[in-house]
Amino acid sequence: MVLGLVAVLAVDYVFNLRSTIVFLAFRDSRQPLEVRLGGSGSWKPVSALTVARWIAPGAEGRGQRHHLAHPGAAA
Repeated sequence: MVLGLVAVLAVDYVFNLRSTIVFLAFRDSRQPLEVRLGGSGSWKPVSALTVARWIAPGAEGRGQRHHLAHPGAAA
């Protein structure tokens, strides 16, 4: 069991599986990828955000994680 978990983590680290899964899920999308901002829970297209907004979300919830999702995906 533990060996299997270690193997999955090693394969994910080497082949970057999570990013590959996101790429495959959104590569044929016609809608922009959106980000749900931490504090307000509002959704904005990734292209509408600045680097400063990603690093310091400000009033939107400083220190909270941003969640990436397709606009049609269930939250």
